[in-house]
Amino acid sequence: MILLNKPIKFLVLGRTGSGKTSIVRAVCEKMGLKQVVSYTTRPMRESEKIWSDHIFITDDEVKQYENDIAAYTEIDGNKYFVTYDIIDSSDVYVIDPAGLDSLKTKCKDRYEFVEIYIRTPQKIAEERAKSRGDKLKTFKQRWVSENQQFTDYERGQTFAYHLLNNQPFDESVKKVCKWIQWEFDKRKEGEMV
Repeated sequence: MILLNKPIKFLVLGRTGSGKTSIVRAVCEKMGLKQVVSYTTRPMRESEKIWSDHIFITDDEVKQYENDIAAYTEIDGNKYFVTYDIIDSSDVYVIDPAGLDSLKTKCKDRYEFVEIYIRTPQKIAEERAKSRGDKLKTFKQRWVSENQQFTDYERGQTFAYHLLNNQPFDESVKKVCKWIQWEFDKRKEGEMV
């Protein structure tokens, strides 16, 4: 069922090292879409000093956003959240299953969500994490800590699209662009009916 009265928001999920953030960044650039920039209390990675999909804040600063939080999750003791204003002005949101549950609970009547799940074999994800500067121990701890929520997410199969990201980067980007365009076209056709 196409919900024409609600703005469409694309939610991209994937385990650590799956390539989800890089793919979303390229898709947004290629299609002229805006990616959600979420708040986090985690430390900035070396590679994020140039560009980031996060606004880095302290634990004390989180309190000032409490009434505006649309989705919230914690990973390894770090807080991640997004406000309604940010979602309203964005098209694509990289999110984890816990954050997705929070978002759907708070915003189910406000938006139409289309989920895209990006999956990558662990060995490839490990190499990607190393190339972005993560320590192998940190990657493995994160992989283990997020395993249950992603296993449950995979079982639930609420995603509309599934990408096995073991192909060249450009092919993955092209495929996700195609899916997003198809969703936009579907909505446009529905408006003409």
